[in-house]
Amino acid sequence: AVQYLVLAWLLVQAIRAGRLQERSYLTLAWIEATSYGLLIELLQVLLPWRSADFLDAAANALGAAAGVWLGQRTARDRFPFSYDPRWEKGKRSRDS
Repeated sequence: AVQYLVLAWLLVQAIRAGRLQERSYLTLAWIEATSYGLLIELLQVLLPWRSADFLDAAANALGAAAGVWLGQRTARDRFPFSYDPRWEKGKRSRDS
């Protein structure tokens, strides 16, 4: 689950640089991280030496949710590539 926390946190930082609203990019980051976890679990069904487990997928989804939560609370000022919709309204300064 810790890997999915890190993955979701990184996705939030990457998607934040786009032009989506905050709720949209947070949801998208969680969906992408959770979908990746589900895909890995489904692929494990095809491997005879691995086993898929619903609880693993649930733990991955919870880790992704924690990563999104942490990513939302990360200070935007620490990431200069963060998108701020105020820039399009004629206010190009980060101080306003």
